[in-house]
Amino acid sequence: MAGIKDAHNTNLEELWVGDGTSPDYFRATMSMKRFYLILRALRFVDKNDRHIRRATDNLAAKRTVFEDFVFRCKLNYHVGEYSTIDAMLKAFRGRCSLCVYIANKPAKYGIKIYALVDTHTFHTSNLEIYAGKQPDGPYKVDNAASSVVKRVAAPILNTGKIITMDNYVTFILVLAKELLEQESTIVGTLRQNKRDIPPLFSDTKIRPPCSSMFGFSKSGVLASYIPRRNKNMLVLSTIHSEDRTDEETGEKRENLRSRLSTI
Repeated sequence: MAGIKDAHNTNLEELWVGDGTSPDYFRATMSMKRFYLILRALRFVDKNDRHIRRATDNLAAKRTVFEDFVFRCKLNYHVGEYSTIDAMLKAFRGRCSLCVYIANKPAKYGIKIYALVDTHTFHTSNLEIYAGKQPDGPYKVDNAASSVVKRVAAPILNTGKIITMDNYVTFILVLAKELLEQESTIVGTLRQNKRDIPPLFSDTKIRPPCSSMFGFSKSGVLASYIPRRNKNMLVLSTIHSEDRTDEETGEKRENLRSRLSTI
């Protein structure tokens, strides 16, 4: 309930006040004294064997409670037709070996978590914490973006769901084909430095602003749009198969298109 009320920066004592400014839920569940007693005694890891588990798992201190939380997310909610996979940064500047620095995130420092989320309701179905390079053992996994996507998307593979991704996790051919073989289609933006992108799609100097270009393969379509000079937006889709744009939003001026038969 504190999470729903976005009370992570609220003084805990304010959640138990009886002047009508806080929900009755907290006082009805337990007294504030009882809550503080539980909070002081609560532990998520057994310190007696902690050093043993840390030898093979960087996430040993949080593994049990985190996996239990993810299990309940999968058990209690299933994503709809449209879902999103993305990396989010939980802001944290304390002492933690899992903290990473991401320059383009508002918080900069924190714990990176990959999430599978329903696009419409924003409910979370699956999560994976980035634990860095794990020691040899059962928890050592491939941290490549394509491998992470397949692990996070595992609950919805072979169900015909549509997955939206950003340019960090979208790979133009390899990942798209593998997911398509498992009855999962994707729509995602691409970085221009991908080796599979034809040079014609990356060259923005010869194309005027507000122009679009489409390339087709057996598995999907690659679209390139130039919103302004020297700016290129690349989108890969294994859902669409035509070179049409949205008639309602349209473009600022007449569309200049080039069609390629193959990529």
